[in-house]
Amino acid sequence: MRLSAAGAVMDTIEIDPAGEREALVAPALVTLGPADAAVNGSGGPRALRATQRSDTTPTEPWTPGREFVGRVAEPPADRPDLAGARVVADPDRVCGACDRCRSGLSAHCTERATMGAPRADGALRERLALPATGLVPVPDELRDDDAALALPVARALHAAWVVHLEGRPYVTVLGAGAEAVIAAQVMARLNASVRIVTEHDATLAAADRLRVRHRRLERVGRRGDQDVIVCVDSGAESLAVACAMVRPRGKIVTLAPASGPVALAPIVEHEITIVGCRGVRLREAVGALARGEIACDGLITHRFPFHRADAAVRAAADPGTLRVAVEM
Repeated sequence: MRLSAAGAVMDTIEIDPAGEREALVAPALVTLGPADAAVNGSGGPRALRATQRSDTTPTEPWTPGREFVGRVAEPPADRPDLAGARVVADPDRVCGACDRCRSGLSAHCTERATMGAPRADGALRERLALPATGLVPVPDELRDDDAALALPVARALHAAWVVHLEGRPYVTVLGAGAEAVIAAQVMARLNASVRIVTEHDATLAAADRLRVRHRRLERVGRRGDQDVIVCVDSGAESLAVACAMVRPRGKIVTLAPASGPVALAPIVEHEITIVGCRGVRLREAVGALARGEIACDGLITHRFPFHRADAAVRAAADPGTLRVAVEM
């Protein structure tokens, strides 16, 4: 499946040859969210057209898909233990040689490429070559539906670690989609008072079904009393709402890049700390899912076979979806 500014289309391309330390992986189930959507979300054609620059805008189609579970078809010579293993993967490809990689900041590698984004093809294809170091084996007891959602769990776990969530009395997850429902569950493991605030009906329904505390955005005051706001939506408007809800010297953790100008006045006036978060704790996420600590039942709202992957990408933009699954 190929994505470009013109839309999503099915196509035939050559399989990437595996490098010396790479494994050839066959995806079994790929899940798609708004960031993968053809007409909405970061990286989609609308975003490409809105931010078109001759020096940065990709001109070639790419393959989306960052969240998946698959089987190792061909392991590298030094990792025979991976042969036939069911795995999930860190979406970042890093060089391992730059100053940041050598200092333990490989998530911020200067040569980093993120799978499923322009210039780095993702999982919506029959085979893909991935660094063996980024693969995490999946236990037999973990369903494909749950394993494929390990990445948003891993992001939420990293966010909780970055902000040192333990002991914070009031925590709000602001935003919609599977990311919000998963993040609230992760945060609730460390703090009893966590809620989702959103205007997204499908997210509210999922939170209710999974017994996650939630409130509709229009019914929530802007009293400036929350210790931590976790923003899972991109956009300056979401950040502005977070600034109105967080207490002075509180923290806002954003898991998505802000689009549009950000008002700095309330941040300065109330000494608010803004924490960007893009790292993942994938091995911890797989363990938490396998132990049943995070519930993902019902977060996949639509399913498509691989030959209809173009329709699946378009469906991911629908406000009524949480995650779209493509069965390979």
